[in-house]
Amino acid sequence: MLRKIRITLAAICFVAVTLLFLDFTGTLHLWFGWLAKIQFLPAVLALNFVVIVILLVLTLLFGRIYCSVICPLGIFQDCVSNLSSRRKGKKARFSYSKEIKWLRYGVLVLFVIALVAGLNALVALLAPYSAYGRMVQSLLAPVWQWGNNLLAWIAERQDSYAFVTKDVWLKSLPTLIVAAVTFVVVVVLAWRNGRTYCNTICPVGTTLSFFSRFAMFRPVIDKSKCKSCHACERKCKAACIDVDNHKIDYSRCVDCFDCIDSCRLGALKYRFAWGRGVGSGSTGAKTPQNAPVGSKMTSDESKNGQNRSSAVPTPVAEPVVRQGSPTVSCIRSTCHKVAEPVVRQGSPTAEVTDNGKGVSTIDATSPVAEPVEATDKGRRAFLVGGAAVIGGSLLSSIPMRAEEEEIKDKKRDGGFAEVLPKKAPNRKTPITPFGSESVEKFYKHCTACQLCVTVCPNNVLRPSSRLEHLMQPEMSFEKGYCRPECVKCSEVCPAGAILKITPEEKTEWKVGTAGVDYDLCVVNRDGVSCGNCAHHCPVGAIRMVRKNPDDEKSPRIPSVNEEKCIGCGACENLCPSRPISAITVNGYSVHHNV
Repeated sequence: MLRKIRITLAAICFVAVTLLFLDFTGTLHLWFGWLAKIQFLPAVLALNFVVIVILLVLTLLFGRIYCSVICPLGIFQDCVSNLSSRRKGKKARFSYSKEIKWLRYGVLVLFVIALVAGLNALVALLAPYSAYGRMVQSLLAPVWQWGNNLLAWIAERQDSYAFVTKDVWLKSLPTLIVAAVTFVVVVVLAWRNGRTYCNTICPVGTTLSFFSRFAMFRPVIDKSKCKSCHACERKCKAACIDVDNHKIDYSRCVDCFDCIDSCRLGALKYRFAWGRGVGSGSTGAKTPQNAPVGSKMTSDESKNGQNRSSAVPTPVAEPVVRQGSPTVSCIRSTCHKVAEPVVRQGSPTAEVTDNGKGVSTIDATSPVAEPVEATDKGRRAFLVGGAAVIGGSLLSSIPMRAEEEEIKDKKRDGGFAEVLPKKAPNRKTPITPFGSESVEKFYKHCTACQLCVTVCPNNVLRPSSRLEHLMQPEMSFEKGYCRPECVKCSEVCPAGAILKITPEEKTEWKVGTAGVDYDLCVVNRDGVSCGNCAHHCPVGAIRMVRKNPDDEKSPRIPSVNEEKCIGCGACENLCPSRPISAITVNGYSVHHNV
């Protein structure tokens, strides 16, 4: 029952958090935004003491429930591990391993140093919630948006506009690479060893482990009932159950309750265990470790009415296949109807057979691998299919390239601007969102989770490619500008990097100011009249003045009133000059009132 409750709650939290990073409409945060604000590291950076205390109290009461129910990266590892367990013969594949203290606590110390020293890129790289957000936003969100565009295309054919086409574009190549590498590392570790990433690399998990050691409620092993069948150990994704010594490492236990459901003897219970000792998860009479194989039940067990002789076979030792031994006999485990011999690393490839006497034999001389011909055919088919896909994509790109070359020759906006994509100017100071108060404060609190990038409807926020602020968002105006009425980024930020503001407050704050490069202005360059920047400025900070005040026929050029300019980027975005706008915005280190 506990396991089902945990899985239900984890599924709800996981789906809701994932949808937050897929919501390009900016509406779901009104319902699920609180899930981002109860994540541990964002709550710490936002100095949200209420959330911090609640999470620590939950850990002291029930153990690392946060890692198995609230943390999306932890739940993602469980999903990958469960998929791996569905493989034939891999349902019980784990074993106890000691914690790697030097790696575990070394990463935590490095994380704290980076947090204090302001090495935000390293902090963002190790934060579990941020890592999951980047993976979803960089890898899954484009697929999600393409699916939306497909539905929009189908709806348009039916004269329906229920779906709106979304512009899909690469916001940051370095962030995409980091997200892809993180995804591969997490998936590989979870596929092979379950919660390895969670219990060795994650700084949040290590921090909570100091409190989970003293949890009031935790799994406890009853020595009087335990027969050392290792069923719970083979189910533990955290590799924290030492059946031979009847101990559980509570610093690594994430309370998934898989071990409890796997124990058929009722030797594992989740119960009140305050004061039973740190790192020890056992109770009851002590069982000799060197008991002979095939020992009988004790008289106490028979007195308690637990007649296991009819229901449970006599416990025997686990079979072990030694390296170099071609044939080994093994007997069935106490908790399994089918023999499961343990093969040590390095043993030769073997085939398991049953001789009908309850004994399984492993013949190392018998081939078990797939025939060479089948393998070669599979590889050949894979290579041929890959070549076909690559060739098709190259052929399909030929007309597209020709079309692009044709477009370059065309003009728009009266024939004075080439149809070229805009490029970001070289800004001396990056532009941080309205409500961030200053560049230093923003980057000190930002965890680079990309949630603000997801909900930005104007395509203004994107991950930075600067090494000192890698993956942390900044404003740029190649795709749009920051509309004064939009404050979605301030509503979703869980770490306090962007304070919540109103549209009225937004128009009263300056995040930057615009400057004009008259050499690039089309009025001077092409000898035409324009005025786009002045016409679209939402605060009236730009007006067109005569280039030569004494000449009434002189063309008009833009003039910026720096006192009124708030740095929204409307002028830069709508400037017809390509690829660099003639009027660009430079950020302020400290934001201030207009």
